[in-house]
Amino acid sequence: MQAMRWRDTSVTVVICAIAVGATACGADIPTNNQPNTPELDPVAAGVGVVANGCGLTSAIGSGVTIDHGGIPFVVSVAHTIRGATEVLVVDATGDEHAAQVVSFDKDADLAALRVPTLTSTPLSLGDFVAGPGSMITWDREIGVEQTAIDVVKRLRITIEDIYNTGEFERTGLEIAGPVESGDSGGPVLNEADNVIGIIYANSRQRGGVGFATDTAEIRKLLDSVTDDVVDTGRCV
Repeated sequence: MQAMRWRDTSVTVVICAIAVGATACGADIPTNNQPNTPELDPVAAGVGVVANGCGLTSAIGSGVTIDHGGIPFVVSVAHTIRGATEVLVVDATGDEHAAQVVSFDKDADLAALRVPTLTSTPLSLGDFVAGPGSMITWDREIGVEQTAIDVVKRLRITIEDIYNTGEFERTGLEIAGPVESGDSGGPVLNEADNVIGIIYANSRQRGGVGFATDTAEIRKLLDSVTDDVVDTGRCV
């Protein structure tokens, strides 16, 4: 499956403050931009996501291992795994792991996976800071790689859910960088290598522009994780 590409006209934008340390759109979000430990390799936390069950071709995307209350979860986009009967995670060494879907949000286009055999050290969540950053993505041929980008601004986005059944508002980021098909689910990192967003689309009208769902939505997703496997909806 190709990464979702949304037209800019589908995004209703409220531009928020972009100064360093600024909160977004009046939201009171705790700041956590402490650097990860020097020995932590952010690339090792990146993964590929392979979803089977909707046709003969696997849906593929990117993802990242995130620490939530001392427990690691892989976070990716919901549109890659919708309708899947089997989800595999490919780590930075190329090994495959069976994954369980433990949170699925069709409106925020996010999913959380439990991967018992994954041993990579998870990254921490951070908060929006405009300026230099990076994204981590996965490709079948290249594997996991980290690419420099710029975090441009924080947005309020009005957009349809992954099934185009209704419009919902969520917070997100605009980034400047080479976002391509298959990058959906990859994390956006600040300079401290904290996760501040999850890529879900690129722009059809502006080259080198991508969009990511931000940490406010990621926190909601992780707070909704259950002990049980959850439904991933229907195929498209």
